[in-house]
Formats: sequence, C-alpha cells, structure tokens
Amino acid sequence: MALSSPSAAGAMQMRHLGSTVHSYPPLPSNRSRKLTKCLCTAKPSKPARAPLSVVIVGGTRGLGRALAREFLLTGDRVLITGRQMSGVAQALVTLRRQTGCQPQMLAGAVADCSSPRAMASMSDVLLASSQPGPVEIVIACAGVSGGFTAFEETDACVLQEIVSTTLGGAVLTAHAALRVFAEQRRRGSISRGTLWLLDGAGADGQSTPMYSAYGAAKAALRQLAMSLRAESPASAAVGIINPGLVVTDLLLENATQRNKAAFNVMAELPETAAARLVPRIRAAHGRVATHKKADVPNLHLLPPSTVALKMVAYPWTRRRFFDARGQPTFAPEEARIESLMSKRLGVDRQKASTCKRQLSTMARLASVCGAAAAAGVISVLAQLQGLPMTG
Repeated sequence: MALSSPSAAGAMQMRHLGSTVHSYPPLPSNRSRKLTKCLCTAKPSKPARAPLSVVIVGGTRGLGRALAREFLLTGDRVLITGRQMSGVAQALVTLRRQTGCQPQMLAGAVADCSSPRAMASMSDVLLASSQPGPVEIVIACAGVSGGFTAFEETDACVLQEIVSTTLGGAVLTAHAALRVFAEQRRRGSISRGTLWLLDGAGADGQSTPMYSAYGAAKAALRQLAMSLRAESPASAAVGIINPGLVVTDLLLENATQRNKAAFNVMAELPETAAARLVPRIRAAHGRVATHKKADVPNLHLLPPSTVALKMVAYPWTRRRFFDARGQPTFAPEEARIESLMSKRLGVDRQKASTCKRQLSTMARLASVCGAAAAAGVISVLAQLQGLPMTG
C-alpha cells in the first residue's frame, strides 16, 4: 500500500488542527416574557466536539468522493483509498481545491480493497499512526456494477471483479475496520467505532435483471451486516447505508434511454445524497461513542414515502438530468460544486450577520434586568453562538 501524500506518516496520522466549522442557529423567537426567562436561565453549551477521523474505502470518485467532500466541509479528518495512484492523487487535488481544507485534514492511500494483503497492510498502518487521531468511522464505498448487461453476455473476468470488489472488498474492509476498532479500544483511544456498509439494488431481495452479479453481491452485504450486528462486537457498531439511485459513473454505465428516464425521477446527484447522509452518519456515531450498547440505524434515502413523493413530482422532474434523447442536462461536477460552495458561503455569512444582530438586540433587552446581570447574559449568549466577544 502506498500513500499519495507528501509524507506517508504525516498523511496517515491526519493530525487534529483544532479547526471546526461553526454553524449559527437562530435564537428562539418567543414573546419577550418567555425570551427574558430563557436568557436568564440559559447555560453555556458544551465545548464543540473534536473533528472525527473518517476512512472512506473507494473514496476517489462518485458517492465516496462526495462523502469525503461533505465530511471535510464539516471539519472532519478524512482518508480516502483507491486502487490507482493516479486516481487517488487526482481526488486529493480536487477535494483540496473544492473545500480549501488544510493538507493535514485530508490524506490518500493506494489500496486494492479486494486484496487481503493490501487491506491488512492498511489496518497495520492505521494502527501504527492512530495515536494523534484514532479512526472513528469507516465507510465501504467500493463497488463495480459491470454495466447494464445480460448475465450470459458478461465476461467471466468481469463477473469475478464485480463479486471480488463489491462483496469481497466490503468483507475485507469490515475485517480491517473491526480489527482497528478493537485495538484502539484496547489502547483506550476510542470507546467504539462505526462501520458503514453500502447496499444497493438487490439488497432487499428483489430481482436485478442486467445487474445479476451486482445484485447478488449487495444482497450478501445485507446478510453480512446483520451477522456482524448479531456478533455484537464491543468495539464497533455496524450500519447500512442505502443511498438510493445516485447519478454516478457506476449507475450510468451502459444505461439505456429508458433507464435515464427513470433516473430523472428517482435519482439524486452525489453531492445531494452526501449532504443528507453525512449529518446522519455523524449523529449516529455520536450515539455509538457515548452509549456502550447503542446501535446505528439503517440510513435509507429512498424509502417508500420518498418514492411516492417523487412520483407525484414526475411532471416537474421528468427532464431533470437527461433530455428526451438521453443527453445529460446537468452541469459538470466542477461547476456544480463551485455553485454549491458559493451558495453555502452566502448562507453562512447571512447566518453570522443575523446572529450578531440578534446578540445586539438581546443585549439591549438584557439591560432591563440590570447592569449587574447584563454582562453575564451577554457572555452566555456569546458562548451559545460560538462568537468572539466584542467591545
């Protein structure tokens, strides 16, 4: 296994820089009587949690890279893995450009998830360099679909690659992750870690024509997750992520015009799915880390209720990603992410401006309580909002 960062040891350590991304939720807008009571009884919030250390196996493209981007924007440390040095290096450059993260917050490793030797080597390196920042979350994203092809027409080597990567890669990733979590727990580095397996078409037991091998592998992944949960490892919780249909190269490979018409209604872009998944993954890990017997839920982005809503919205979404000829109508990833980052920056600035105005107004309200209480109220508000005190 080779590291694609300037320093192998420094990359794998993913040192904690103390940098977190603060959000500024609006304060309660109740009547003045209730607001005064709230201000007088408020307690300082707990210190912000340190950034999480996340390993994404298969994080160089598609949903894996989108998840890595979202974790970085949240302030977490991320290690992505891929099979090819060129792919890992390109992903690192892209993610650093898109997120503006510090070099120490993102690292990459070249490792074939279908190789027992490579995954064992990766776990050894993670354990050797985990003291500054132990691994807390591992997500198995690697997968190969083989394209939309009839089973008998698919090359045998392709079938082997589908099973060895989609199923074998997840099995070896789970083995390496649980080994790392167990050793870190023995050392006292973490209480429990969280392992996430990515399921998909076929995991629900339904047929997957033209994706037979892929569907069989995903069905087996659901069984693997259930079995690992039954074993109840003390050092980890095992969760399943079902992202639904995500517009990636894996989904679009050999897709027909009819497939793309369905994607218009049911699918989502990788960055949209990642933005919905990452907060849930972090929240689930928070429960696991603080409660010894807590389990993690299965995360489904396309439950039956969502499917029904998407069907209702069909007249407005039937040309969302592809036109009538099957040609893409969505912008390239780089342009989409640039637009997304501009919108997020504008929202963050607006929230900060609104929050400061609220602090100023509430400071004037607090003065009614008397000069002695005003300073304490303002200090509590500043701590609640995570803002520096200004004169």
